[in-house]
Amino acid sequence: MSEKITKCEFCGKETEELNVIDGHYCCDDCRENKDIFIVCPKYDDYVFKELTVEVIVNERGDIQLWCPEAANDYATQCNHCGKFYSSEHITFRHTGDGDHICPSCVSNYQVCRRCGRL
Repeated sequence: MSEKITKCEFCGKETEELNVIDGHYCCDDCRENKDIFIVCPKYDDYVFKELTVEVIVNERGDIQLWCPEAANDYATQCNHCGKFYSSEHITFRHTGDGDHICPSCVSNYQVCRRCGRL
């Protein structure tokens, strides 16, 4: 029989009702602490901040923190720089090998005269 957890793992506060977010037990105050948890703007759900993915969401380079599931569903990772970009707002180029290349990294490639690919 498992023991019921009643103590917030972040502040140590004892409470009858704890939130469980990404496997972490926390009180309401810690759930609202933006240094610990954020609300994913895509899925409108709490996520442990250490698990978030930085996603560039527009041409200006503004960054939002998304949950890993949202990044997987709505972002593309550049195979050159490794950054994640919102698939809704950024157009990627593709290399002959099928790699995704963001607009910032395209200048590192040349276009093949025969096939037109990077």
